[in-house]
Amino acid sequence: MLCVTIDPPLLLYEQVDWEQRSPALLARLAALADHRMVMREYQVPLTVTAEYVALVMECFPWADLSSAAEFRDCFRFLTEDLARAQYCAPIAATGGCPPLCSLVADEVRVVWQRNLGGVLGNAQSADDKCVVASEEACCSANRSVTVSALDQAEVEVPIVWNAETWCGQLAGCSWWPDLRRCVHFAIVGNPALAKHEKLLANPLDYDWTQEFFDALDACDTKLRDEAIEAIAKRVHGIVDKALGDEAFKGGRRMRVSISHRIHYRIRRSRIVLEAFGPHSLGGVS
Repeated sequence: MLCVTIDPPLLLYEQVDWEQRSPALLARLAALADHRMVMREYQVPLTVTAEYVALVMECFPWADLSSAAEFRDCFRFLTEDLARAQYCAPIAATGGCPPLCSLVADEVRVVWQRNLGGVLGNAQSADDKCVVASEEACCSANRSVTVSALDQAEVEVPIVWNAETWCGQLAGCSWWPDLRRCVHFAIVGNPALAKHEKLLANPLDYDWTQEFFDALDACDTKLRDEAIEAIAKRVHGIVDKALGDEAFKGGRRMRVSISHRIHYRIRRSRIVLEAFGPHSLGGVS
């Protein structure tokens, strides 16, 4: 599972920041709005400590609410997103400061480090992955922050700041049984496919039968991932030799692996995935 915590420069502002409405402030608010959109679309949980939230609440210009449309999203973040957040206990940590630049005071850094330590400590399994949502100007050349909590080994926590970096992290998550999202990330998470010369600007529409889905659901993860990549290539127009796409008994079939194929038909410009199984599926190997 992917969980996110948000860099202080996107949440902590001095009164003079709000009064001046500087381009830098507006850029940070826009970045926060973009992160909120991604987190909601993909249901990525926000994870924070209560002391970090208290610090954020202290810095919000409550008196200016009626006159500042610019911080509508920031206010909604406070009232909506924080109400749904996962709260964790603060844990003493070191590191994690490079993306903060000079935007926050030293005492804020301590609270932020304890927040990062808590987020890492809240991970339930080795499959849980934590990221820091920031703004590109705050990251400089850093693509991750190094954190050590409770005297444990250092951990590299990735930073996300735009659609591309978000995509790189989301693509590493398991989206099954959401087949459409699996197919989407099989393309956008693979640079070789995402930049393929044959990639269609408008992918073909596709659907599947229950028999096909049940067969895909029953196979092991490696074979399923190979099948998903084959589907992604076909609907995006990347019909290469490895896919082995060919006509078969009034329909078509494509190769998934050395042992399995997908059988499908094209009906009214829509691909319908009908069956998934060994090469002998359909009576001819």
